[in-house]
Amino acid sequence: VEKTGKIYVVFAANTGLRIAEVDPYTMEFDEDIIVDMTNFTYSGQTITTDNEFLYVGTRYDWRESKIIKYSLSTLSNTPVKEIFLASKYFGIHSIQYKDGYLYVTGSADPPWVLKVNANTLSVEQEAIIDGQSPTDDFALTEGYLFVGLETEYYNEKSGVIYRISTNDISKMSPIHTGVKGGEEQGSGFCYAVQYCLGYVWALFSSSPGTLTRIDP
Repeated sequence: VEKTGKIYVVFAANTGLRIAEVDPYTMEFDEDIIVDMTNFTYSGQTITTDNEFLYVGTRYDWRESKIIKYSLSTLSNTPVKEIFLASKYFGIHSIQYKDGYLYVTGSADPPWVLKVNANTLSVEQEAIIDGQSPTDDFALTEGYLFVGLETEYYNEKSGVIYRISTNDISKMSPIHTGVKGGEEQGSGFCYAVQYCLGYVWALFSSSPGTLTRIDP
């Protein structure tokens, strides 16, 4: 977080949600900067910031996902706001902030993507991704999300990354980064998608492994 110069890490705990604050230079940390005992969490935590607030996406139970907003100015254990997502949007995977909105992906069947107003935490747009489970992260560029799929080699969606418009997330187009293969070859799982130095970088578990650079 630029405003504080610190890194914030979210954990699931059987007793509640915990957030640690880490100094990136000394690696000193406070593991209990936020301890929210009211938010019991399972796997699937993800965190982002707008420099004023922390936004945590979490799987509240096996069939529900939740977005929780905490203030960076107070670092209070009490959320500023929180919402449950509709039951069809469980299995939250990744959340990122840009220009007043949160972009959220999840691994339900079928996978989904949401555009959420960061101020009110209200869902403004929703769309379904044609494929299997999305990657645990996605790239967010000027105007687009790039979401990979964890899809088997032999699946017709193997190697596909979707470019999704941030203006209208229902508008998405597939980028075919490789060919459909057999049981042990082809494009394989997309495990990570990142944006760096003007390009989108995608990592695939093909044989051999493949790193793909995409001009957004």
